Order: sequence, then structure tokens, then C-alpha cells
Amino acid sequence: MSDINLLEVTSLNSNIECNNVTVQSAPGTIVDKEITFKTPFDTVPKVIVSIESDTANSNYGKITAFINNRSKTGFVIRLANASENNLTPALTWLAIAK
Repeated sequence: MSDINLLEVTSLNSNIECNNVTVQSAPGTIVDKEITFKTPFDTVPKVIVSIESDTANSNYGKITAFINNRSKTGFVIRLANASENNLTPALTWLAIAK
């Protein structure tokens, strides 16, 4: 197992970019958050997004994050909040191009 972390790999490889972002969402809404890559990719990358949380609040089980409008320069994170509460989850995303 290597001691190199993902951010170090990102700086060594122009085909990978990752970051964290928080998105505030009202109850029963879908919110868009535009993400722009620091450096455009040569091809449209694959993008993965994940919700991060150490909360015990079960309402966070009622949110879904997904990707929309991928391009060489960025993408949109869509966050759907099906709960009855305002939620502000932390999201981590990873973009990888061939």
C-alpha cells in the first residue's frame, strides 16, 4: 500500500481532478451546483460524486447527488432533497479522463 494520497496523485496526473463542495438545499427541491475544472480535459471525463457525512441525522438518507451536463470544462452536480428539512451536505467529486 502506498502513502500517496489522492490529491498528490491528482497533481501528478492531468487526467484526474477531484475536490469537495457543500451544497445547500431546501426541502423538496433539486439544486444545481456548477463545477468548473481548474484545467479543461482533452476529452469529456467520467465523473463520480459522493455525499460525505458523519451525521446521525436520518434526513441525509433522503438526499441524492447526481451528475448532469458533463463537458471538457466542467459539469453540474444536481442535489435532490426529498426530506422536510434544509440540508447542506458535503460532496466529494472525482473526474477521470482517458
